[in-house]
Amino acid sequence: MKIQLVSSIALAGILISSCSKEANLKEEASQVVNFNAGMKKATANNGITTTWSTNDQIGIFMVNNGTTDIYNAMSNRLYQTADGSNFNAASGQEIYFPVSGSKVDFISYYPYRAGITNLGNFAIDLSSQANLATNYLLWTKVNNVGLGYDKASATMIPLEFEHKLAKVVILATAGNGMDDGSQEWEDMAVSMSGMNTLADFSLATGVISNQNTPANIVPFAKALGSRYEAIVLPTTFASSGDFQVSFGIGTDVFVWKANAGLAFEAGKEYTIDLDIARIGMVLGNVTIKDWQPESLTGTAN
Repeated sequence: MKIQLVSSIALAGILISSCSKEANLKEEASQVVNFNAGMKKATANNGITTTWSTNDQIGIFMVNNGTTDIYNAMSNRLYQTADGSNFNAASGQEIYFPVSGSKVDFISYYPYRAGITNLGNFAIDLSSQANLATNYLLWTKVNNVGLGYDKASATMIPLEFEHKLAKVVILATAGNGMDDGSQEWEDMAVSMSGMNTLADFSLATGVISNQNTPANIVPFAKALGSRYEAIVLPTTFASSGDFQVSFGIGTDVFVWKANAGLAFEAGKEYTIDLDIARIGMVLGNVTIKDWQPESLTGTAN
């Protein structure tokens, strides 16, 4: 259950004209690695295909095969797409294969952050949902089934990214006694409670740890009065009511409480369809998809 972003590395041809160290260094500096990147959404249910957005940026590390040791300072190199497909290195950020023929692996992540110099911690902060794209976290490591890559092993090297976080979509529908055409309905205040907002993410291993700082999350209003979205940490709610969604409409507050055992898994999109009525809130259905849909239904009162 993951979104696969299939990227390829197009490698320039290599001509070795000298055995000298100086010649090798010059030659290595000419072996620029470019990316011809596409993004495919592989879902269990609908196979929707999406693309990169213009100016999306990824960070790439080249490491010695079988390790997380960065090769020749090829650390957090910035690649950006101008057309939603092809990724090119920013000036001075080019990646080169070892002239020696030694094997290497690649680690990549999105979104790119300047200032990262090693495969250490990538701090996650989901306290604000104002810009969902900056909350997405994609990561991959490729090693050619353990064999690694070198200048002669392949002309196209695929990168398969996976989402490391979960996505929650809340659909609000007006039930008995509610007017979805009113200004109060459109101005509803939506919030989610019971989730941590901060965590650590290892760029070396792709593992999330140290989840902390529980706080109410205000989801992004994709469509006022009907659709709200948030990127959240993977988690399981042990008890009934540990996760709640509340709607403030005028002077009234409607609350839906999840059952015990609800889990948000990395790479899944959970759609929670709620019918809000004066008698309470009814959960219609919950779907999951890859950025996998999952749906829930229920009542809030």
